[in-house]
Amino acid sequence: MRALAAADLVELAEAGQGRGPSFLALGILGRADPGIDAAALTLGQRDAMLLAVRAQLCGPHLDFVSECPACGTMLEMTLRAEEIGLDLAAQPAPQTRQIRAGGVVIAVAPLTAGALAAAEQLDDPDSARRLLLKAAAPDAPEEETALAAVEAAVEAMDPGVDTGLDWSCPTCAARWSEAVDVAALLASEITVRSRAVLADVAVLARAFHWPERDILALPAERRRFYLDAVQP
Repeated sequence: MRALAAADLVELAEAGQGRGPSFLALGILGRADPGIDAAALTLGQRDAMLLAVRAQLCGPHLDFVSECPACGTMLEMTLRAEEIGLDLAAQPAPQTRQIRAGGVVIAVAPLTAGALAAAEQLDDPDSARRLLLKAAAPDAPEEETALAAVEAAVEAMDPGVDTGLDWSCPTCAARWSEAVDVAALLASEITVRSRAVLADVAVLARAFHWPERDILALPAERRRFYLDAVQP
């Protein structure tokens, strides 16, 4: 898996505008490892790989902040990927499971990154849910009882479907859980870093009259050297 370059950050941020983090996640993984079919990854595999990409950009630790719903105390937590259950080596291989619902046997496959990206484009949450469940179990009946059984099976098959953090307030002892959206986390960081890179490009282009493509091709340390040379 290769590290994302400055040009990758800019192009990914532009391609992902208005499309949602799950769509952008496919582009990120396609840049980082062109040899994989990112759309076919399970959500656990996708998120574990996204965190590996993020570690190359930002380091291995993730910082989280939450507000206690009971007393309003602000809490912070710093974890590594494996501490939230998203170690790449620990992700199970995708396997189809047979379940029985309403007297019918249904074959259920893990949700894929491609299916989630497609569902993200739908405005109606119920339509997005049904699209995901039918992607996992195309032959499942349309009845809600069958779809609920498919949903439970999908969540049990892939722990990456519902990644969350458990919080405990030291002030009032309240406990709560919050979901971790790895794709949204990385999408936000790529957007921020892309803007910083473009700001660097603007400074260097104005100072040295270099074309954008040449500035983006500079290694980060060399770009920083030239920025330090022209900025007070």
